[in-house]
Amino acid sequence: MAQFRKATIKEVAARSGVSTTTVSNFVSGRKNVCSPETAERIRQAISALHYVPSSLTRGLRQRASTTIGVCLPNPLDPDVSFGFFFLERLWRGIMEQADAEDYSLLHYPKSVRDSGSCAAFLDGRVDGVLLQSAENARAAQLTAAGMPTVLLARSLNIPDGCGAVWADERQTVRLALEHLRSLGHRRIAHIAGPVGAHKPETVNPNDSDSANGADIAIQRLDAYHAWMRAHGGADPALIAFAQSWSASHALHYLQTWRAREHPPTAVFCANDAQALDVLAAARLLGWRVPEELSVVGVDNSHEARDSHPPLTSVEVPMDAVGRETMRALLRLPHGAPIEQCRVAVPVTDLIVRRSTAPCPTGSSLNVSTHAQ
Repeated sequence: MAQFRKATIKEVAARSGVSTTTVSNFVSGRKNVCSPETAERIRQAISALHYVPSSLTRGLRQRASTTIGVCLPNPLDPDVSFGFFFLERLWRGIMEQADAEDYSLLHYPKSVRDSGSCAAFLDGRVDGVLLQSAENARAAQLTAAGMPTVLLARSLNIPDGCGAVWADERQTVRLALEHLRSLGHRRIAHIAGPVGAHKPETVNPNDSDSANGADIAIQRLDAYHAWMRAHGGADPALIAFAQSWSASHALHYLQTWRAREHPPTAVFCANDAQALDVLAAARLLGWRVPEELSVVGVDNSHEARDSHPPLTSVEVPMDAVGRETMRALLRLPHGAPIEQCRVAVPVTDLIVRRSTAPCPTGSSLNVSTHAQ
């Protein structure tokens, strides 16, 4: 197959017998630069050569953004396992808003995403960049260079001048814990995501040298700890640090908790993947869900609906985060206050399924009464 070659303005000018300046003025809408006969020759040359003016050049000349760069993994990448649902909804929101605003999106390949360099973002192809949450260093470099930049799903340690959009994780956690409390649960354990060195009340989450963890996981851990403390149920022994978005050691966590004099009657997991690991571990231990142990996850993933039992889960509106991220990015070049470009998207929906039930009577069950 022959390689496509775009016709040039010089070829249009040569075919119609005019200068490139005349063609340029004509295609930019200034029809009075030539006679009707010359205009017709230019139109015929454009048609014959299938010439299309460069949208990038036109955008730079008119100082109007037409293309946004997106540095975010593809949800279908082989390296993306359970997180594809999160990414799928995020991408959907970004694309929906790009369509609504009539903007093009440029998706950067893995080589650019992994490089740490800003060169690909500053080569003139894009007028704004959306970066994934862990890209603080590059976000700082881009904003310093004057490139409008917004971080996706990040609310901590945001570089000066950079926009950010995230889901309000305090609401995420409150929905889960208030549901469990309404069912009578007071001893509610938590499996945290990849929080790195962060521990509640011991590390400042805004200190980039100490966090080294996922923004979302840190926010959910801190919100859990604050809510439990406010309701008189904070117990550090009921927090497990999985350090990933799965809970491969769920069996160990449950065994440890179940051996306590007063084991938890519910577990709030940082996401659905962890919650599914907890359901599997509970089955191995014979710890019945939800009769003896209620479990809540976050994401409302396809797996949550199909699990056994079906998983109660908080639905985080990542599509809304994607849409708002595009809006925030488009506000930046127009001088909007940075506060208007840093937005917390409300979280309002808890999907209740059969993994949660009223707290069992005699909730201080211990391992000896349930020996296998």
